[in-house]
Amino acid sequence: MIRVLACIGLVACGTNGDRTNDPQIPPRGDRDLSAWLDAGYYLAWRCQPDRHMPQGPSPHPSARICSNELIYAASGDAPYAVGAATVKELYDGDAITGFAVSHKVAADSPGGWYWYEANPAAVVDGTGAPVCLECHVGAAHDYVWTMAP
Repeated sequence: MIRVLACIGLVACGTNGDRTNDPQIPPRGDRDLSAWLDAGYYLAWRCQPDRHMPQGPSPHPSARICSNELIYAASGDAPYAVGAATVKELYDGDAITGFAVSHKVAADSPGGWYWYEANPAAVVDGTGAPVCLECHVGAAHDYVWTMAP
């Protein structure tokens, strides 16, 4: 696996301590977030019933997206609240082969979004990650392409 770790901007890579087990707020940092995803905490969120092909100019394969309650609390075109997050299960056939996570960690956008992706080819981990922003800058609502199941 090629590892691309990009700790850019607002936060440093590393542990989030007591937030690792919070089912509504994903931690930051490859180690803690991987453990949180493996534990399935995001499955308590609202998840799309089936996987689908990506929207927009996405490089992702078929996916199923789960969104936390702060995504649903958004009103109209207003930016999402700090803490809003999505987890995208990435599929190859019937198997989950990776995850892509977006988590709003500060009010400013796009720099206020923490991006994480782990798949068989790479890991991207950081705030303002350029590889994620290349696609998400075109999303209609606060850098998130899909918000609801």
